Amino acid sequence: MRELFLCATDATPASLPAIRLALKLAKNSGASLVLLHVVPVLDEGLGWYVPSSRTERQNYKRLLERYVAGATQRVRQQLHRAGGAEVNAWVKVLVKSGAVVQTVLETAMDQDASLVVVGRGRNTGVIAPTAERIARLSSRPVVLVPARWARGARVRMLRRQPKQRRPAVRAAS
Repeated sequence: MRELFLCATDATPASLPAIRLALKLAKNSGASLVLLHVVPVLDEGLGWYVPSSRTERQNYKRLLERYVAGATQRVRQQLHRAGGAEVNAWVKVLVKSGAVVQTVLETAMDQDASLVVVGRGRNTGVIAPTAERIARLSSRPVVLVPARWARGARVRMLRRQPKQRRPAVRAAS
């Protein structure tokens, strides 16, 4: 079975380096790649809008469907800009809606991803809260990619080692 990597993107130019790195890692290791964009659901993500009437719920559902279709197109454009136009056979684009961190983690588990690649955030020196929470809560190895990552930069993989239990020390009687 072919190994699979998951790359979460917010469909902004700042996430292009993460997509480039994910493409490079997948190509070099012979893995498949899933590009995931999560549309935050307003009532879950922001907590301020909950459609109350049936008409509002229908309008919100249509709006969400249009946004998902547009997001799919934006992610495909990002893939093309990142140099992945010729690799469509082993790259899959997924757009889901929900709470971002939870959806990324669930998708990594559902797809049985062996690696998760996430953009570290905008051009600041601080790791974005979403990327930090994904890295902290993931049971899979996570690579955080800075927005200014250069194409020719070397990648050093750090694998999280499982915690080892210390042997119990018994006192001599």
